Amino acid sequence: MFDKNITIFNHKNGQWYKTVLENCDVHYDTAKTVSSNGAIVMTPLLNVTIPVQEGPVDPIEYENREDVTDVWTINAKNNKDMIVVGVCPEVISETYRVSELKKHYQKCGVVASFADNTEGDLLQHYKVVCK
Repeated sequence: MFDKNITIFNHKNGQWYKTVLENCDVHYDTAKTVSSNGAIVMTPLLNVTIPVQEGPVDPIEYENREDVTDVWTINAKNNKDMIVVGVCPEVISETYRVSELKKHYQKCGVVASFADNTEGDLLQHYKVVCK
């Protein structure tokens, strides 16, 4: 538990910024839903627990900063931020797109939800679900 590295890709103004975080916990799950025509749809989920670490800022603050090289964020609203399990040497760019990243890394996903569980005194962490 809490022995995995993850790579966070934050999107800002057409560019991608990468941050590697250590000592995270990762679990895989599947969400089962029924579509409007009655078909069962299975969606793979990547659940990540990030212990409190240096660097996170609010998504609004992240967007307003000039320099984001020393900070990271988790933005579930922009439908662009991504997490890859492990240390990812690639950088998303014009020549290496998100679709290629998804082909090369099975254990990755786009951030779908975020919970800030840092208010209490014990086990402060961030919980992220990616699809």
